[in-house]
This record gives sequence, C-alpha cells and structure tokens, in this order.
Amino acid sequence: MRSKAKKRLRAALVVVALLLLFPAWFAYQLGIIPRLDCIQTFHAPVFGPDGRDVYYLTRDAWGISWGPGMEFFTPPAAVIVLRDRFSLQRTSRETGETTTLHTWRVPHPFTPVTCYRNYLFGIPECELRWAGSTLHYKIGLDFLPNGPPGSSVNEWTIGSWSSVTADRIEADTWKFGYHTTDRWTEQVLSGPFEIVDYKSRALLLYDSGTQTRTLLRVSRPGGSQLREEIATAELKDYLHRPQLERSRAIRETYAKTVAGLRRQGLPEGEAMLRADEEMEKKGYYPKTPKLEARKIESIPQGVAVFPITEDEFRFGLFQDIEEAIAKPGSEVHFSGEYIIHRDFDTSRKLNEYLEAGNRSFVVKTEKGMFLLTVQ
Repeated sequence: MRSKAKKRLRAALVVVALLLLFPAWFAYQLGIIPRLDCIQTFHAPVFGPDGRDVYYLTRDAWGISWGPGMEFFTPPAAVIVLRDRFSLQRTSRETGETTTLHTWRVPHPFTPVTCYRNYLFGIPECELRWAGSTLHYKIGLDFLPNGPPGSSVNEWTIGSWSSVTADRIEADTWKFGYHTTDRWTEQVLSGPFEIVDYKSRALLLYDSGTQTRTLLRVSRPGGSQLREEIATAELKDYLHRPQLERSRAIRETYAKTVAGLRRQGLPEGEAMLRADEEMEKKGYYPKTPKLEARKIESIPQGVAVFPITEDEFRFGLFQDIEEAIAKPGSEVHFSGEYIIHRDFDTSRKLNEYLEAGNRSFVVKTEKGMFLLTVQ
C-alpha cells in the first residue's frame, strides 16, 4: 500500500511540475520574468587587397531583459546590457581559419534601456574600406543617453588598421557625432566571388561562375536551424554584383568621356555637360526631356498657340524655347515648369497646358512661328 501511495505521490508531483513548468517557460520566452538574451552578428565584410582573406566586424553582446517588447502590439521590453564587444576579424577564404585582429568594448551604462525585441541591443552602423594596405573602419552605435530627445545619434569609433605593421590608429573612440557609412562597395567582390552578408547573422562566399555558396561564418545563436535555412535560401536580395559592376562601368565611362572631350580642347564645365549627354545616349543615365523646334507657316490642328514677346525672352522666362528656335531641328534640354512673371501670363498658361499632358505647342515670335515638341 505504501508503495502505491509513493507512486501516486510521484505522479502527482510530476504533473504539478509540468503544470508549473509550462507557464514558467512561456513567461520566460515572453519576458514576463527576466531572461538572458545574446546576439552574434557580422557587419561590413570586405575582401583583403589580395582577395585571399575576408575582413569584417563581429559583434557579441548579451544582457538581461524583461517585458514583452513585441513591436506594434505591446509596450517595449527593457534590457541591461552586461557585455558588448566589436571585433575586427579575418577569415581565410581557402582554409576558413579565423583570426581576431582587434576588439573594442562598448561601455554601456548599467541602467535599463527600453526597446523592442527585434533590435534589443540596438542596430550598429559599420563600414570597412581598404585604401592600399590600410583598412579604414567606422563603428557606430547609439548606447549613451546624450542625444536630442526623441532622436537617435550614434557614438562612433573611427580609425584605421595597417595590414603591413598590424598597427591601429584610432581617431575617435565612442565619440558622439554624425557620420555616414557605405555598407556595399566593390570591395565585396573579388574575381567571381562575392561576400554575402545574410541578415547580419552569417557570411557566405558566393561564386557567380558556378553559382555555389560556401559558408564562412554563422552566428552561434542561429545554430543548425540557421545553417539549414542558409542552404536553400534565395540570395537574390543579398547579392550586389550587378549594381556594383554597373556603378563601376558608369564611373569609368564618364571619366573616359570627359577626358576625351578635354583632349579635344573643351573647357572642363562644357566637357562635363557634353559627357552627360553622351551617357544618356549610351543608356547609362536616365533620358532627360528634350525640346525640339521646327519653323512652320500654318498652325497644325489641335495644337495651342502661345505668343511670346521679346521682353519675355529678354527677362529669361523661356530660355530653352529661345535656344530651340535659334537652331531648328536640334534637341535642347527642356526646362520643365516655366517661371511665372507678374507682368506676363504666358508662362502660367503654358505650364497648365503642359501639365495637362500635351507635348506639342506653337509659339509666335518676331522671328516667325515655330512648332515645339517635348520628347
């Protein structure tokens, strides 16, 4: 009898424990009771000068949080950050070996900060950029309550690291201020390879020739579930080669065009304007509206007529029209909305006519009558 009573007692205790464990686990997951949170993220990856190594910034942080913090649905959570580090790291493309080159500690104050759980530790802004053998870095994070009310202003660590001497030159260490970063540069490309930053939780090496992916680093909290996700993930939104190569082609083509026009004797300003037109013709720049004039003897049916006086030309109200009628059959830049003068109403009427979707109009001037077409 005693044995049966003990078994019943054990069973009852197990049931009670399970009944208590489930709500406790649920409360822990929702942050109703304090819980431990940690992240490991990767930022600003670039190839080294020889393309054999990948350099990047790794962030490791953990803290205690409480509160639901579901954005749009609940009040924010609170977190006390107990440890936060950024490390400059290097991973070999061939062996996968990772080396830590330097680490920065983020001095969070030991006070709760309210925020939502999808960015519990804040969102850093990072940049790495090579100039010769020197790697310039920027790390920005808003972790001190010293900004204007209602706005977010980062503290920044800015400096450079030499691959020759392994020395670091720090310009600023967690100084409050405003800086910009460029996350995606051509330095994420090396031959057929591209470094892919997958949600800041993994780094992949993508071979555009074979369309294969190799995992370089994966966030520890992501574990096997993240690895499985990466294996089949659609990478289209994470690949930047087409945009970067087009930007490089535009930059190089423009520079060559300007240099060629300068060799023909054109001043720099005129060479740059002519180069813009050439870039439009080649399809690198969006086509800007052009205006073309043709002298006519009779007014086409359904086309509005606008008399323009010499005073209106003299005051500079219709500079593109004046240029177009001076060289009929040639395209000139279309100014768009014309300046309205208090003594004349031609500009207002012509603006209204063009805003209605009309693309052709006739002007009467002292030089004759011209049909103008916006192309």
